[in-house]
Amino acid sequence: MKISLVYQGENPCHLKTFLRQQGISRGLLAKIRHEGGAIDVDGTSGRKLDMIFPNAVVTLTMPPENTIASTRTAALSLTRIIVCAIILRIIIGFIASGNNE
Repeated sequence: MKISLVYQGENPCHLKTFLRQQGISRGLLAKIRHEGGAIDVDGTSGRKLDMIFPNAVVTLTMPPENTIASTRTAALSLTRIIVCAIILRIIIGFIASGNNE
């Protein structure tokens, strides 16, 4: 999904200031940037510290919805693998020490 906003101010301002004025939080901007979305100003990639000028078109491209879920699933799978490896090391250590009575 894409959201386009037009800066209608009279003076240049930072992109982050404009987006805050539009009700877009810092956290949402971080998710957009780090989870596969994009922030474009007049068709080119923009950073939150960039200056925008009157009539600039700011386009926010939202990341795919499944990105967040797949990241969580991958983290959960990795956690399970680590826990299983730890348990396996404990069992092997127990057997190797000869305390298997």
